[in-house]
Amino acid sequence: MQRLTMQRPSGQQPEPCARFEACSDNTSSSCEPAHSSHCSGIFLRVGGTEAGLVDLEDLLEGSVTANSASGGNAVCEVVTCIAAEGEQPWCPRRMLLSDAGFSLQNSQSTQGFFVSSERATELMPWSDVQRVSVFDPNATPSQSSKSSSRQSNLCEAELELSKPPGRLRLQFGTAGPAQVLQQLWQQSSQGVSPPLPGMDVLLEELKLTKGSPPCPTRSVFTSVLPDGLTISKVRQMFSTNGRENPIMRLHDRMGAQNMVERDWEPLAGGLVKCLHFVLPLKPQPMAPEKTRVSLVYFLCPSAEGSKVILQKVTRALDIPYANSFRVHHEHTFVEAPSDKGPQVSVDMGLGINWVDRCFVKQIIESSTRRETQESMQDFMDCISETMAA
Repeated sequence: MQRLTMQRPSGQQPEPCARFEACSDNTSSSCEPAHSSHCSGIFLRVGGTEAGLVDLEDLLEGSVTANSASGGNAVCEVVTCIAAEGEQPWCPRRMLLSDAGFSLQNSQSTQGFFVSSERATELMPWSDVQRVSVFDPNATPSQSSKSSSRQSNLCEAELELSKPPGRLRLQFGTAGPAQVLQQLWQQSSQGVSPPLPGMDVLLEELKLTKGSPPCPTRSVFTSVLPDGLTISKVRQMFSTNGRENPIMRLHDRMGAQNMVERDWEPLAGGLVKCLHFVLPLKPQPMAPEKTRVSLVYFLCPSAEGSKVILQKVTRALDIPYANSFRVHHEHTFVEAPSDKGPQVSVDMGLGINWVDRCFVKQIIESSTRRETQESMQDFMDCISETMAA
């Protein structure tokens, strides 16, 4: 998200828009990074490497996932913009976009949304929006839903509302937020759940590879599961939803915030589960406090009765080089006979799929390997907790 400056009458100094703030103030000191290895590790010694550094402040002006005001989990964006309510002048605002509706907050105050109306602190539902028009100065006339003769480099969205203030105009530094706003409104009217940010790339990759990692993996952890588990029980345990699944317990232990969980769905002969959440990062120089994470689990088709393979692909969206790599974990559960009966062991394979250039590959790879090994003990504990529940 680019920095925006208000368009003011001549003679007045432009005022920069407020920095973005996350929807949730929840923090956690127990966020041992099962998925943050490729997040926090990026900042190790990067401060001394001028080439390839990213403006983290600009990076953090992107979107996050948060809870809607109604209390349910909702995918949303928090962006900075300038807004004009009704016939009011343009003012800097923070905007929250969710599948439930939207809200505006005065960037100079923390006292609720739509401070000039009676709907303070509430989301305005999409059902109160009658029309959304978008003007993108960089798009062709056929690509923009709002015609305009004005000269501006800002992308503008205009909303017609059935309730006060009746009309809302918004300007953004890029077309992304306006397009998301229009998409959420359209999907709400059609009763369709919005896509999770960054998930389309992961799902497309899974379809092409049918669950097999597109990069070499190397074993970094092996262990034996608690007595009493058979391979059929392992598959059943991982194919559930909610806290009955140890992978959800693991995310709780990590300190994941604003979790959005999608149920298992068929894909490429197996099952896929999509997760999106905000992950606190270990304190590091120049590092953000949190990052959005999009993650998919893929339960591979059962080719053999004595083996279960659980793939995991992770993307951190708000870190330097976020588009350069994806982290792959391959959990292989194998059942073998023993003196005490069937015994299940697990082998963790780790791979990093590099899809673009990166100046700090070795730093990312070494920190990811180290922190993956550390997090696996948490994973084993979560399996034991699930069995005892």
